[in-house]
Amino acid sequence: MVATGAPAALPRNPVLPGAQDFDALKAEGVALLQQLCGHWTDYNAHDPGVTLLELLSYALTDLGYRAALPIEDLLATVKPDGPTGLYPAWRALPSPPVTIVDFRRLLLDRVEGLANVWLTPRRAADAVPGLYDIRLHPVLPLPGVHPEGRHRYRDLVQRTRRAFLRHRPLCEDIGSIRVLRPLRTIVSAGLEIDTTARAEGVLAEALFRLALTLAPEPHRTGLDADDPASAFDGPLLRDGAIASDALADKPAVVDPEALADILRAIPGVLRVTDLRLWIEETGLCKGVCRVGADDYCSLDAGIESDALPLALSVGGRACPVDRGEVLRRLLRRWETHRARSPIKAASRAAFPLPRGRVRTLTALAPLGPQLPRVYGLAEPGRPDGPAAAQLAGFLGIFEGVMADFCARLGSIDTLVAGAIPPALSPVEREKLLDLLLALYGVAADCIPLPPRLRLRPAAAARYRVAIKQSLLDHRATFARRNGRGFDPAARSRTRRISGAELRGNLLLGEAPGRHARVCLIEHMMLRPRGRERRACEASRYRYAMAVSAAVALHEDERADAQYRAEVQAMLRAELPAHIGLHLHFVDPGRWRRLHDLRHLWRASLALDERHAADQLAVELRNLLERWSRRERGGA
Repeated sequence: MVATGAPAALPRNPVLPGAQDFDALKAEGVALLQQLCGHWTDYNAHDPGVTLLELLSYALTDLGYRAALPIEDLLATVKPDGPTGLYPAWRALPSPPVTIVDFRRLLLDRVEGLANVWLTPRRAADAVPGLYDIRLHPVLPLPGVHPEGRHRYRDLVQRTRRAFLRHRPLCEDIGSIRVLRPLRTIVSAGLEIDTTARAEGVLAEALFRLALTLAPEPHRTGLDADDPASAFDGPLLRDGAIASDALADKPAVVDPEALADILRAIPGVLRVTDLRLWIEETGLCKGVCRVGADDYCSLDAGIESDALPLALSVGGRACPVDRGEVLRRLLRRWETHRARSPIKAASRAAFPLPRGRVRTLTALAPLGPQLPRVYGLAEPGRPDGPAAAQLAGFLGIFEGVMADFCARLGSIDTLVAGAIPPALSPVEREKLLDLLLALYGVAADCIPLPPRLRLRPAAAARYRVAIKQSLLDHRATFARRNGRGFDPAARSRTRRISGAELRGNLLLGEAPGRHARVCLIEHMMLRPRGRERRACEASRYRYAMAVSAAVALHEDERADAQYRAEVQAMLRAELPAHIGLHLHFVDPGRWRRLHDLRHLWRASLALDERHAADQLAVELRNLLERWSRRERGGA
């Protein structure tokens, strides 16, 4: 028997929104007519006044219906993955790297050929704060089978350096970067296995687990079905999520007993006997053996030797092993462990953007032809007489307002993309910009107002609108550059300056054709790079986690204490709380001198010309110190 569904029916007394309730709109119109011009109509259904009121009320219900359409329909024409469209999850949810774990994930994801990486902050009393020592563990084709030789990894070091500098936090940098030195390591033991176990499978699993314990390599996973958003906690990982527990510290010791426990945990292993650990430069370890900070243990499985270090036996008798099968199984095991799980494609399935129906939101039927033919407006644009032409002009007032409403409704897709209709007044534009900036999480409440605009409200409104529009246009850049320092080797201008400097210039009115006004210098980046300068300075200078900001102001702006205080509050809000701020208000000529000197210094850093970089850094430091002494003397 086929079950019948519920019959389709229209509700007898539907509850409608006010803008779609024809009866309520008509009643409100009648009340207004009685209040404003009570003698205009006799309120009978056939009266022309009531007919016009009903026509306008019906037209309003159409506008109310369009305005209440689902948001996915209103945005149906927006291209989801376009540069000006809606942001998919893989672009909206990630954030720039902040913690050491974030940077380890980022480097493992971006640098090909990197098996593992460790970042250690320098904590010595005389060390420059904010420096990290980076240690690299390169990928081996098949760990345990092809022990690493003394290869050179200059390209790996350079690619790691570039990946870090592209995302370098403000007042943080690389102290040193080195590839770990492999120490040939041999683990020998006797393994008693079960009669049902495959010897080749047991040996391959043993070699895999030992190599992974001595030299860990994080495993990548796809999106978590229960919590897919957790994959976007931190920087975007293109090749798969990496769990925090997979990013442990570099092994500092090797315990033979721990290795024996690992072998005992392998399925099919009954007993482990006579385990011995031999490490290059140390020899046979009789207990826990320490591993240097710049070294790691590289397993040598002895596959090509006459006798395998791991001897398998069944029931007390030696078990023959097919070494070719061991290699095949071991290779498959490592391929599975190193498999990539692309995040972008998976996120599109886990976080699908709703697809709406494309609506003709701007199409509007003329009101005249909807009246009875006796009104003389049956054909659009051809009234039958003077009275009909006068009525057409009267209805044209309402049609113009309705057409403007529909046009605004149809431009919601461009509004979301950041294009504000230019016909709006500055007050309306500013309200829309405030709404969009809040939706995108862009702060715009610290805009210093120049003194020349304080008594000119209209000009001040246009000034704020121009700045807020510029902030909205750079919203995607802010998401990437928030809290970042400058990248001297970057091609893009927005990466060659810090995120704080970029926002500071925009908040002070930088635009096409208008020069920048903020120049930011990170103190710790002025540290000595070459041996000669390090020996010359010794410990005379302290390069702290602070910045010097030079702001170019005109004479009237420098003389205005309120404006200077607003600029200082704005720049302080753009910097992390742990970074100090030294502010200098200078004339355009002195600002240009600092800017040009900084440009040469950054170019020398990009070319890795350490001697030139040190000379220019000393000039920058001396210039900033002279400004500080002059300002203290003037105060």
